[in-house]
Amino acid sequence: MPYFFILPLFVLYVAALGAAILCCRLFVPSSPLRSFLVGLLVWSSIGFVVATLAYVAVFVGVTVAYKHLSGNGASTVAGVGLALLVFVAPFASAAAGVGLGGAYGVWRVWKRGSGPENPA
Repeated sequence: MPYFFILPLFVLYVAALGAAILCCRLFVPSSPLRSFLVGLLVWSSIGFVVATLAYVAVFVGVTVAYKHLSGNGASTVAGVGLALLVFVAPFASAAAGVGLGGAYGVWRVWKRGSGPENPA
């Protein structure tokens, strides 16, 4: 259910970065920033996908382990943990994936030296 909120926000994020890249393409003085925006868009998208896949793997692993360990008895602590895993972890995972992926993309462009000082 949280991905009903996360996915539209991610689509808006991608659209905003795409518009910014297009503006940098059309407005010549800002063209050196385009490489940063492209790196941010590509690597934050990759980070989002990887973080979502990792969340799904952890979610499936935890639910299978919970089913095997709990038997028929319900535990309040396990229920709260699963609720956090379902309702809080997707937001944290998506934010970490976009943030860390975007930071890596900007760092790659900066390291390559094609920033505002050295346009590619």
